[in-house]
Formats: sequence, structure tokens, C-alpha cells
Amino acid sequence: MNVVAAVVEQLDYDGRLRSLTMQPDPGRPLTIAFLDAFDEPRSGPFYFTDEHNKKKFAKGFAKCTALKLSKSRFFKVDGEYHFQSHWQGIPTERNGLSCYSLSLPQFAVPTKIRFKDPHSDHEYSKAVVRDDRRKCFVAYLRCSSRHGTFEFSLEVGFRHDPDKFPRYEIKDEPTAGHGADKAKDLAAKQIKYGHLVRYVWIKDFEAGTWRVSVPPHPENILVLKHCVGLAYIRVVLGARGQEIPAFQVQALAPEKHSYHTAGNHRQPLEGLGDFESSQVVLDDEAKREYRGRLESIRGEIEEAERWSNRGRIASLRGELKQIVDQLNRATGKNKRTRDMGSPQAAARQAVQKGIVRAIQLVSRSDAAAGQFLKRYIRTGWKVSYAGPEVEWQFEKAADLPANYSASAIQ
Repeated sequence: MNVVAAVVEQLDYDGRLRSLTMQPDPGRPLTIAFLDAFDEPRSGPFYFTDEHNKKKFAKGFAKCTALKLSKSRFFKVDGEYHFQSHWQGIPTERNGLSCYSLSLPQFAVPTKIRFKDPHSDHEYSKAVVRDDRRKCFVAYLRCSSRHGTFEFSLEVGFRHDPDKFPRYEIKDEPTAGHGADKAKDLAAKQIKYGHLVRYVWIKDFEAGTWRVSVPPHPENILVLKHCVGLAYIRVVLGARGQEIPAFQVQALAPEKHSYHTAGNHRQPLEGLGDFESSQVVLDDEAKREYRGRLESIRGEIEEAERWSNRGRIASLRGELKQIVDQLNRATGKNKRTRDMGSPQAAARQAVQKGIVRAIQLVSRSDAAAGQFLKRYIRTGWKVSYAGPEVEWQFEKAADLPANYSASAIQ
């Protein structure tokens, strides 16, 4: 299969870790295959079907420095080794896939391998394969996101046991194999949740309440009293990852009970292109937040450079440039803040406050759900949902008031 990136890590018993991120060269796809695809010589956890990439991997991994992990990330207790890691910035593309692999030391028998979303604690499905050629177990994680990068935390436990290694298999619920095993895993989810796992964000216009659920628990549906921030979030989720100007979010959101009156229905605003070219303004609080993030990014870039994580470096530098450009547009030549009296500025503040209040309302009923929304709903001049790619179920046309245009927020 063609991948956006292949991340290869190898751990040794002395706590040293080697790491390599491979991405396609211009005009040449990066095609990999898993261990059960061929019976050919290889030097790592993947088969590279292109001779160029095969040589590129062998040369690159041979040059990787084996870095000694800190005692907080790698330690041994009662004969069992423990390894903890946190990956940010694995490059991805919309409709594209990246793949991470961790090779354990030779003859290591895994007792625990957990890949998780570090913000929701949702555990990702993985594949754990015994590599008899290299005498080690390999853990694979498929990384998919339409937002440009993928992030996960990893917990691993293992023991050195040459006797058990030849016949040992790790079996736990989130582990998925390839082929038939993967199909069984998908079938089990369809039986549990129906044909497709969906999360709801639905307004009951008669009762004036909302029914909402967020990953990773579609069955945990909260019933919440209406507030306009929940309507803002509804608009953002309906955009399916696209950024929407804050004033457009405000224009499309249903308002309280007066929303039932046709005269109070807000129509979509025209002129999105004008907004793109207009002068962007920031208040002092927003500028402080941006500058604080700049300092954080610079520190993360230094750390990524120490680990030679090129994908993470590129992602961070792109974010840094966006923030610098935003600050430059928000100030004049004398570096003074531009006029804050624009309708766009008022909409930004109103939408941000509304969403914050809505998340607080969710948190009072379910702290984990509130934390998920706080992490993945991004506010500012443009608003977006940047979380896992899932299916959201919204109001059906029959449930909407007669004056309501469903196409306006789909």
C-alpha cells in the first residue's frame, strides 16, 4: 500500500531507541507491505516494493543514532521491562495513511501494548506480529487524520523469554490483525453499534434540549438544556473539518426559542472572500495566547530536531508561520493593534464565549466529553473541529422547523 509516511522505531534491552521517519521522494510513491505479504530478505518491519526505497531505508536506519531513554520512559521492575512514549506530528493527508512500527528487542515477549489518544484516552486498534526472521515482536499502528498530523501515546511491557517466544501470541481486545482478523474486528463493532458507529448532536426543537455524544462512547448520550454555544458546535461539526469564519458560524446557528419565528432566522452571510482579504484584528488576550504558543512551538521544534523527527519539524514550522502571519496582519507598521470595532471581531468573541460556556455545560455532565471538545474544537477568527474522523448524526429534515434550511449548515 502507498503511505504518506512510514515511522520505524527499534528498542533495545539497554533502553536505547532508534527512530526513522520515511516519506516519499518527489514523484515517487512510498509503497510498503507487511510481514505476511512476501518471503523475501528484508532489514526492517516492512517490505519496500521499490528498490530505491528499500536502499533508502537500509541506509537511513543504519545512520540512526541509538538514543538512551530517560528512566521515566524506560525502566525494569521484577524482571519486566516498561517503555512509554508520546508521538506528535506524524504526517498524514486527507484520504491518506501513515504507518508506525515499533520492534521490540530480540526474544522479548510482550505483556502489554497500548496505543491511545492522549486526550480522550481512547485506545486505538493495533496489529502485533511475531517477526520470526528478525526474532522479535513488532507492533503496528495505522495513522489516519484529515488534519495533517497524527498523535498517540504508547505504553509497552515485555519480558525476555527465548523459550516462550517461538509460540507466543499477544491477545487483547484492541489488538487487530490484517485480513480476516481485521474483518472480524469490524464485524464485531457493527454488531455492537449498528451498521455504522455514529455520534449524535441533535436539537429537540419542541423540548428546547440537545442530545449529544462524543468519542469514544457513542452509547453515552447526554441531554442538555439549550444554549447558543451548543448550536455553534453543531455548525462546526457539520462542516466536517473545514474552517468556518466565526461570523458565519454565528449566522448559521439556531438561536434559543426565538429561532422558531421566521423573522428571527438568520440567513447565511455572503462575501466570505471579502473576509479572507480583510484586516484581521486581535485583542490583547488573543495576542498573549498566540505569543505563548510561539514560545511553546520553538521548544517543541528543538526537541523534534534532537530526535530527527522531520515530519514533526515541518508541521511545527508550518504552524509557527501561520501564527507569525496572523500577528503581522493584526498589527500595523508601528506594531499597534488595529481597530477592534469590526463586526467580525464581535462575532469572534461571541462565538468563542458561547462555545466555552457550552463545553462547561457538557463537562458538568461528563468531564471526559468536555475535555474531548475542549481539545478538538478550535476557536478564533475561524472555527473548526480538529478531532478524530467519525460520523456525526444531526437532525432529520422532518424534525426541523418549517423555516429552517438544513442545507445551510450541512
